[in-house]
Amino acid sequence: MKGSIDLTLPLIILVIIFAALALLAGWPSTNELSADVVVIADSKLMGFNADNDALHFGAIPAGNSGTRDIVLKNENSFAEKVKLVSAGEVRGWLAFSENNIVLAPKENKTVEVSLSVPADAELKQYSGRVRILNYRIWL
Repeated sequence: MKGSIDLTLPLIILVIIFAALALLAGWPSTNELSADVVVIADSKLMGFNADNDALHFGAIPAGNSGTRDIVLKNENSFAEKVKLVSAGEVRGWLAFSENNIVLAPKENKTVEVSLSVPADAELKQYSGRVRILNYRIWL
């Protein structure tokens, strides 16, 4: 059409720029830790697992709780925000001493993870995971 301006190329360039900014600003890197517990009946017994490859809570009687620590490490030269999210069968049983944590470059932080077994939990092994979402902070 005579006299009209073709805006196709500028629009494509704007879309590419906004997509690149969204990629840089928002999507987190993700890691996962397995979490497991065996619910037992005898409140006089408890078992533990000292392995550090996952959040092994060992054997916990129904109605009781256990804790494990995880160490968050920012090995980058920029600040990060770390969000912890529980999933799986133990999702509602897990609590974090801190969440949505800002780590400075090269900073480490220990977070306590508590698992509280409901009193009416079935006696069996339960599993789940903790997702660790790392967001780069752009200053």
